[in-house]
Amino acid sequence: MDGLKILLDQVEVEVENKIAKKSEEVIADVKARIEELKRYTPTVVIKDGKELGKISGLQHKQLGDLIRLLGADQNVLMVGMAGTGKTHSTKQVADAIKFDFYAMSVGAQTSKSDLVGYMDANGKYVTTAFRKAYENGGVFVMDEIDAGNSNVLIILNSALSNGLMSFPDKMVTRHENFRFVATANTYGNGADRTYVGRNQLDGATLDRFIVIDWLVDEELEGKIVSGYSTGQAWHETIKNVRAEVARTGLRAIVSPRATQKSTIAYEIGMKAEQVVEMVLLPQIPQDKRDEFKRKAIEYWTKNIKNYPPKPTETASKGTETSKTTVDTTTTAIPMARTSSYEFDKFSFEGDKYERRLDTIGRMRYYKNEGLLSKNDYFDVIDKIIKIQATQDYDTKLATDEFDLGKIPF
Repeated sequence: MDGLKILLDQVEVEVENKIAKKSEEVIADVKARIEELKRYTPTVVIKDGKELGKISGLQHKQLGDLIRLLGADQNVLMVGMAGTGKTHSTKQVADAIKFDFYAMSVGAQTSKSDLVGYMDANGKYVTTAFRKAYENGGVFVMDEIDAGNSNVLIILNSALSNGLMSFPDKMVTRHENFRFVATANTYGNGADRTYVGRNQLDGATLDRFIVIDWLVDEELEGKIVSGYSTGQAWHETIKNVRAEVARTGLRAIVSPRATQKSTIAYEIGMKAEQVVEMVLLPQIPQDKRDEFKRKAIEYWTKNIKNYPPKPTETASKGTETSKTTVDTTTTAIPMARTSSYEFDKFSFEGDKYERRLDTIGRMRYYKNEGLLSKNDYFDVIDKIIKIQATQDYDTKLATDEFDLGKIPF
């Protein structure tokens, strides 16, 4: 019996040794693979030891591509529709890698001195944003490069490829942390039906870039307006309109900016028909406007039924309630949301700044749609004004309630 126990103990030790050995082999293999991947994966950790920071705010779905290319020290040309966040995304990357950010828009009148600077009458060099970034490091964005004069832009060729550039005062070596991004609405092949003011760029200039097709990120577009009660309905409407423009070949731009403008205009009191006329129709050819307007209103009517105005916040902290709680939208600063109100009763809660209700966006919606009478609407305004006039926020009118039972939900 003792011999059997000794034998079993030996077997157990042998098995454990083999498992340990196999584990070490697997771990070593994983580490080797990780090191191999590191050699082929660009990193955004900069050579001077700066750590990669967090990118704040909403992010475009292609932001990772931009980060990797800039981390690999590539000159990037971002080509996409106006309003898709090309410049903003580049600023987010600059903030994350803790680089200074520089940007300039170019056009047909942009001159060589706008880029490289000049010597003034006293013999003193006048610098530029490009020079600062090139010499001291930073992310430089040249917006609308395809609107620039190709003969002027050729001066960038040496700076982007050779690491040296002649400025009016001296020859400058490119800083190791200089990153160059150009944005464009075309591929540098000249004007098209939509972007008629674009120029053809020199092939040698275009050869300096890696091109990213910067697409409309519809998920991001929806998130930007998700804080509004009618944001989803307008987002779906603009997507429908964009598809209609693409289908019919109309010469019009329906960018994510249209979603933001439409939502804000509607929630500060404009009617849907007014929104379409102000935001969408100006770009539509005159002979197509009536038909286009009719379709846009049809899309809106369908979408506001499918995506009715919805609450944007849960009940205030510390308040146990099953009533619907929604945010208002300020008319002075449309993207800022202030306080909350509840139904069937109307209540204001929050700190002293939140109680300064200078906004009644949602109430205007109900009035515009005939769900709230004009008398009730002005009764709401009157009570809001009284609350605004109260300065003792901490002891008085922390909550002001009145009946709004006529509003259907």
